[in-house]
Amino acid sequence: MAFGRKNKNNTPATEPAAEQNILDPEEMDPFLEQTEKTEEELTESIDEAAEEAQDLAEALEEESPGMTDFAQDGLTEPDDDFEFVSEETVLDKSMTADPVEVEKGTPRAKTDRRNADTTDRKRAKMARNRKRRGPTIIVIIIIIAVLAFIGFKYYQNKMAEQKAEEVAEEQLEQEELIVDENISALITNYYSACASGEIEVLDTYAENVTDLEKGLIKAKSDYLESYNDILCQRYDGPEEDSYLVTVTDHVKYAGTEIEEPEVSVFYIKKNAAGIYLIENAYGEFNRTYHVTQTDPEVEQAISDFINGDTVKALQAEAAEEAQEAAADETFAAAKKAMDDAVAKWLTDNDAAIKSAAAAAAGGADAAVDAAAEADAATVEEAPAEETAPAEEAPAETVEEQTEDLPDTVYATEAVRIRTEQDMEADYVTTVYPGDPLDVVGYTDGWYHVKSGDSEGYVSEEYVSTSQD
Repeated sequence: MAFGRKNKNNTPATEPAAEQNILDPEEMDPFLEQTEKTEEELTESIDEAAEEAQDLAEALEEESPGMTDFAQDGLTEPDDDFEFVSEETVLDKSMTADPVEVEKGTPRAKTDRRNADTTDRKRAKMARNRKRRGPTIIVIIIIIAVLAFIGFKYYQNKMAEQKAEEVAEEQLEQEELIVDENISALITNYYSACASGEIEVLDTYAENVTDLEKGLIKAKSDYLESYNDILCQRYDGPEEDSYLVTVTDHVKYAGTEIEEPEVSVFYIKKNAAGIYLIENAYGEFNRTYHVTQTDPEVEQAISDFINGDTVKALQAEAAEEAQEAAADETFAAAKKAMDDAVAKWLTDNDAAIKSAAAAAAGGADAAVDAAAEADAATVEEAPAEETAPAEEAPAETVEEQTEDLPDTVYATEAVRIRTEQDMEADYVTTVYPGDPLDVVGYTDGWYHVKSGDSEGYVSEEYVSTSQD
């Protein structure tokens, strides 16, 4: 069945079939005008799309990663037939395309492309961020690794230093222990030789042991049995490679079982051969009689040490124990026998001691003068001793004050201990500022004192009850 155009009366048209499909030009004008308008709008849209595509291509060339980087950045690699849209391509295709009705507003194709562009830009930005974060992460990892390595090395160094310190301390303790053991052995051997009277071996343990000191040691040895409970404590000395050593011990005299405590100070120094020996030039004998020259500074340093709190504390303990021993009659008798022997030896060797002291103080000429004076005094005193009646000895009848006296007085300057209460009397020894003197008695401004093995008188003008 064929359909044709109807007339106003709704009757079929009578025109030929060929003419039924031909439109009147006037009737086609609106359609042509709409088509032209649609083509113009499409052309403008294509031009805008081409410009945006060109801008996008340029932006991708400058900012986006290369095509070979897509796989590395986690993006899908474009197809091989992918090509950018150019203005010419769009125009060519638009000429052959069927006319489409374009609605007002943004075309769908343009919107899709913009969405695609936005997605591409986001992907490019994400890729750039990943590329930027990649080196940053690597740098952070490297920094962490370096810090960890530095921390590990620091820990190793600290552990090594701590180990070295521990080893050094242990070595120092071992060295100090060896020194202490050597000093104890040195003092013990020296005391053993003194007690046994083996004078010939004293030089093995001490230097500057004079013949006078050896003679006194020999005289004492006849009344000594042994030195027991020897305990040494060392301190740094005033010179390089030197020590001050306090020695506490108990002396056992012949004829008694009671032992007397005593405190001594030894000066030990390394000699030229690198061996530590007792330096008897600063020992008790020479500190009392000064028969050997010494360094005044070293002597003063030793004197200060002896008068210091350390030695004073040891002497106080020994003195308290000695009082208990003195109550025993056998002990008192044995000790008096040795004291008498020492006093006799000092009297017999007084001239030699004075001569040696003068030589040490002023040289050979002074020694000769002192020896001559000593000989003259001996010659002059000899007849008097022979002819003097026993009842004329005045010293026995002098009564000394022995109560309410200080136990100790201290020399305020260099002063001599005299044999009598007279500034012109012979002297036993010389004491120096700060030296302690044990008080035995007092008579008319003179203290009867003892200093070591020496005993005599000193004017109260040169001593004080205070050490300062």
